[in-house]
Amino acid sequence: MLVACQPIQPPVRQLIAAPDVPAADTAPNDAIPPPHPLKLTILYDNTITDARLTADWGFAALVEYDGDVLLFDTGAGPILLDNMEQLG
Repeated sequence: MLVACQPIQPPVRQLIAAPDVPAADTAPNDAIPPPHPLKLTILYDNTITDARLTADWGFAALVEYDGDVLLFDTGAGPILLDNMEQLG
């Protein structure tokens, strides 16, 4: 059995009424400090740009930012460790 449903629509005044929001004070762009440098080292990939490294399916990268270090690794096997050793 099919039942027809009517969409429920809010009153028009709700659709066009907007609250009064004061404009936010914004600082000039030169007041925002530049970001810290980001260093991204590709450790493992299916293509190589460094002859010292071995390529294979998977991906791993070392991300360094503001004193923090993150290892992002989707590979499986000893190639990652070998490539890390080659890069020092």
